[in-house]
Amino acid sequence: MEDFKAVLQTTVQIMQQPFNIWGFTLNFWDIMIWSLIAGIILVLIVRFFNE
Repeated sequence: MEDFKAVLQTTVQIMQQPFNIWGFTLNFWDIMIWSLIAGIILVLIVRFFNE
């Protein structure tokens, strides 16, 4: 269990490393969260219009 915790902590630390693209500071954690939210919203919109 300790190994899993260490791997998970390392993964989160890597994903939270900031980087700059055209003057915007981003990290993979924020991109992953916003992509998940956008995907859920798109699925709801598509289901609404297909009914």
